[in-house]
Amino acid sequence: MNEFEKIIVDSTKDGTFLDVLYEEYRKHIGDDDELIRTLVELHNQEKINIISEFGLLRNEASSSNFFIIRNIFRSLLPLLNVPVEEVKSCVKQLTIEAGNDMASHDLILPFIEFCSADIERVESLLEQELKITDDDFDYISTALISGYKINKRTYFNKAVQLLNHRNPIIVQRVIFALSRFNYNEEPELAATVVKEIITCTESIEDEQILSTAINTLITLLADYEDLEPDIIEFFERNIGNNDPDFIFRIAQQLNYRHANLSENIQRLLLSFFKDINIDWKGVINQIDLYIYKKISELDAINIAELFEYILSNNSNSLDVGVLTNSLRRLREKEYEEVLSSIFTRWLLKREMIYCVSAVKLVKTSTTDQIKIGFDTGQVKVEDLMYLVNKAIGWFSLQPSTSLSLILSVIPLSTESQIQLIGNKTFEFIALNYPSQTKAFLQEYLDSSDKNIVNFSESLIQQLDSFLEEFNKLYKIKELRPSTRQRNEYANYQQKLFNEAMAKPIENSLMDMFFPNKKITLYGNKFIHKHKDSNGEIVRQVMPFSKMSHSIDFPSLANLTPHTQEYFLRLLKVEELANETNP
Repeated sequence: MNEFEKIIVDSTKDGTFLDVLYEEYRKHIGDDDELIRTLVELHNQEKINIISEFGLLRNEASSSNFFIIRNIFRSLLPLLNVPVEEVKSCVKQLTIEAGNDMASHDLILPFIEFCSADIERVESLLEQELKITDDDFDYISTALISGYKINKRTYFNKAVQLLNHRNPIIVQRVIFALSRFNYNEEPELAATVVKEIITCTESIEDEQILSTAINTLITLLADYEDLEPDIIEFFERNIGNNDPDFIFRIAQQLNYRHANLSENIQRLLLSFFKDINIDWKGVINQIDLYIYKKISELDAINIAELFEYILSNNSNSLDVGVLTNSLRRLREKEYEEVLSSIFTRWLLKREMIYCVSAVKLVKTSTTDQIKIGFDTGQVKVEDLMYLVNKAIGWFSLQPSTSLSLILSVIPLSTESQIQLIGNKTFEFIALNYPSQTKAFLQEYLDSSDKNIVNFSESLIQQLDSFLEEFNKLYKIKELRPSTRQRNEYANYQQKLFNEAMAKPIENSLMDMFFPNKKITLYGNKFIHKHKDSNGEIVRQVMPFSKMSHSIDFPSLANLTPHTQEYFLRLLKVEELANETNP
């Protein structure tokens, strides 16, 4: 026994095996073959008991070594010479200890490799589980998959026979195992599996079995398209099944395997998504991811029809806004034309569900506004003013979006229509957002379309003229807010700012470490005071990010005592302007 082997053996006697193993593993990262070989030899020579040592491994919050040490066991497992009864309990424990981690079940494959090295292990494991089934851990599928690797026909027949077992847990696990068999050499076995599963589920109402059957059938269909007629029979028989787990499995498989499924099957699976409960977050997320992927595969019309199918069948429970991943992809620059096409199509349907959905497609926030035009190929003359009204009314708080939509239809409009559009744009957009409107329109002064240039110039001139007259009359002392009003408004804004600053800090690390803190806003800086570990007050001054001080007062803003005061003064100025310019 060399020195390294002695260190390992001694560690099992003094209870430090796992700690020593971790340190040795760190020394051999990237080249741990010698470490694995030594551990296997010591175990097979009965100098140490690997199973009992790893049985002491726990996933404790105070230690980050659990998965590293567990991964060593993963490498050791197929090479060990030990009764399957001992191994299975250790595998179960280490899997449960891993909790919900994505790597929790990565011991299953080496366990299958361990079992398939000896037919006696497979037979023993299967026999034990058929006598006393472990409800919490699936050894049935492990035994069948391992046996199939050794003797295909024998264990295939055993699996098919077990589909009629009286224990539903065993049936469920057998159906799962059948999806993991490799049928490439004998594809006719896959057809047999499909027929047997369809037959055995005819009289079964257990939703867990049906859900597992979905996974197996779609997995097989993705590899063997000739199975489609039989699998269609299964799904048509189950249309109307609204069990949430059943629906989730369909959505999950549609998302994972749609690339290998025919359009006919995809349409059939989509037919299950009717009146989806808004609380079925998992189902909605899988549908969302499916649509997200399809956007890159379909044209604008087919994408629109896919959305429309989901919306029309879930009008009372679902709206397009919950499909966040799909919306994010549609808003990417690459799909600008697709977004414009769907947006225009839905508005022109003139149905509430689609008009609302159209707005949600492009309505993000007042700070991140999408510039988008109507798909003019779908627009008729009689649609122009309808679309302009929608652009102004539904995007009144997103001036860039509203103006980009309006400008897109200017080339299609007559002179009288342009005049009417200009008046509405000035009254409802330009006056509410003068600086944003002017900056936006200036970008189009060099447009190749003469009507757009003239429209932009006219609106800018009209806005400049109004502001010039407004500023001239605003110099009248009686029309300006008093000192008291300005102070009240400043205090009001300070209060809003304090509330806004408090929200992101609440329950944050800063709130945890500095519970007794004060924040004061001053000009372009905020002063932060907190007590350090010695109880002394620490004062920190941090500047705000640079920002514009210009303010646009939207006339559709929430009415407060301060905005009301502003509006009254604005009306006085406009009234004087009208009197001085009859």
